[in-house]
Amino acid sequence: HHNIHHMMVSDSANNNGTREKVCILIPMTSRDQNWLAIADTCIARYALPSLEATITSSDVVKYEYTAYAGYDTSDTFFTSADDVRLHKANSKFKLVLKSFDNPLQKPGPVMNGLSLVAYNDGCDYMYRINDDTELLTPAWTTRFIDVLLQYDPPLVGVVGPACHEGNTAILTHDFVHRTHLDIFSLHHYPPVLTDYWLDDWITQVYGENRTKKLEDVSVIHRLNPMRYVVNFANQASLANEVQTGGHAIAQHVLGGHQQRPFG
Repeated sequence: HHNIHHMMVSDSANNNGTREKVCILIPMTSRDQNWLAIADTCIARYALPSLEATITSSDVVKYEYTAYAGYDTSDTFFTSADDVRLHKANSKFKLVLKSFDNPLQKPGPVMNGLSLVAYNDGCDYMYRINDDTELLTPAWTTRFIDVLLQYDPPLVGVVGPACHEGNTAILTHDFVHRTHLDIFSLHHYPPVLTDYWLDDWITQVYGENRTKKLEDVSVIHRLNPMRYVVNFANQASLANEVQTGGHAIAQHVLGGHQQRPFG
């Protein structure tokens, strides 16, 4: 037994023939919805089928996909739902459901929770979408990763799709490398920004040279009415968080590129 396990571990340690892991992070809530069954949910109607449709067969050869869907432990609809039916139709990715204690009932803590689970599972890339996001453009994975690899240093930055619903000036969906969590103390977003300003933060924090929106990779946000109360007080924290985040990125970049002292 021990031997087999050891072989598997060492095999996955070098990327010889092992696929990079791409994780899709999907916060979800049943709040204010009159759903009767899993089939009625946003994730079953939009996010999962469109993932299945836009991950190509050549993507699956290169990447291993896991979708992490997160909800509040207090969300009785999802805690009691028969999630097996969510899994059925999806052959191109694994689906993992996770619940989080989230007394604030805001998306931020669930997103950070999902990101950390993915990170600890060895995920290489994280794509944060919504349960009512419909992905339209096939082979988005390679497109996004190509952008991240072009940054200097590579992988330090963010990329996302074009979305014509909501605020089109910012990234409302984001794709990052796991380095993102290394830089920000294992948080995907600053914990102080519980909801509305998360997208603004990730759009601004890397600066224009490390931030890109691909106009030809599209998603539709099937805007359900907003299912939480926006905390406008958090807007005051945004500028501060962007500034401290910018410092963290600079430290990371410098740390990786230190010149050896002469002598």
